[in-house]
Amino acid sequence: MDTHQVYQLAKGNFSVRIHLKGPKELRKLNRSFNHMAEELGSLELLRSDFINNFSHEFKTPKCH
Repeated sequence: MDTHQVYQLAKGNFSVRIHLKGPKELRKLNRSFNHMAEELGSLELLRSDFINNFSHEFKTPKCH
């Protein structure tokens, strides 16, 4: 792994994954990094959906 994946994740590319082989510590880092990227991607999707739904409701309020 080089720092490319870390910079990609920091820029918002939550689809980036690493594939480390070696000692237990590297494999643990691998799993943690990939889990973090997956969770950040899920949060970004929720955030985006919320903003889109809020924006739509704000533009087209329901009258009761």
